[in-house]
Amino acid sequence: SEKLRAAGFSQSASALESLGSAVSSEAAAKLSEAILLDHASLTASKPASSQAPAAPSPPKIVNTTPAGAKMSAVSFLAPRGKFDLEFREGSLQFESKTTGAVECKLEHVELLFELPLPNANPKVKVGLTAIVLSKPIVVGKSTLSYLVLQGKDSDKAEASVDAAACTAIAPLAQGGKITGPPNDVVSKLVAALTQKAPRKHDPYTFLSAKQGAAVKCNIKSVHDGFLFPTDAGVWFVNKFVFIPKKEVHWIEFGRTSAVSTRTFDLTVMTKDGAKHEFSMIEKEEHNRLLEYTKKLKFKTKEELDKEKASGVKKEDTGG
Repeated sequence: SEKLRAAGFSQSASALESLGSAVSSEAAAKLSEAILLDHASLTASKPASSQAPAAPSPPKIVNTTPAGAKMSAVSFLAPRGKFDLEFREGSLQFESKTTGAVECKLEHVELLFELPLPNANPKVKVGLTAIVLSKPIVVGKSTLSYLVLQGKDSDKAEASVDAAACTAIAPLAQGGKITGPPNDVVSKLVAALTQKAPRKHDPYTFLSAKQGAAVKCNIKSVHDGFLFPTDAGVWFVNKFVFIPKKEVHWIEFGRTSAVSTRTFDLTVMTKDGAKHEFSMIEKEEHNRLLEYTKKLKFKTKEELDKEKASGVKKEDTGG
């Protein structure tokens, strides 16, 4: 009973003492131990929800070395949202209230694109900056292989520059600042830090029937957007998909001879077996895209099938 009182079970101790000589001292001791063990078991089995929630951890500071340039509240399409940016030699750091700080190693920047987005108002120019990563990064709940942002010529953004912290950025600054549309400023900084020249629209490689850099289409018959045929591969913008030139196995045009339809489809098969179907492309773009695929020496599925059949035939005849 003394152990029970010490543990705060005074009522149980009094009840045990009232039994007196009816219970041996050994039996009383075992009963006390059983009560204490039963209480310990019940305490351990309480659901986690009854416990006080853990305090949220503060945002992780990825890199504390001085930044060569900083930008505030930059709107991205991928990752979606507004982020504060810090540029250092070797890294680009994203930070928001919801994601905390996330670091992207600039050594993983594979390609940098600056592309003009088609716009209904020809007086308003909209630019797209897209960064292809060789190693994806995780921002919040998203795993991303691309960083994408856009801006109008009239949009104004500013990067404050610490020339002493990063000599590669210093030549870009005027009065300690770099100004311009947000996508242009980010592109200039990434290009300077990675020594990768941005890939821009080349009219020789592709020029649409509307004299633009892209054609309007759907992907998977759901997501509408723009297809950019570039010298490095095919970009689809909206649901972001980039198919590098070196990964294209074959291409196939569909519904090009149907008189009753005004659109056609383009299928791109990659070497790892992934099939991308771009649909609802206006027929006036067929010859333009056909010229593009020939310039990049993409083979059609029909051509590959003929080569395969020819190879089998030669083997059968001993040729």
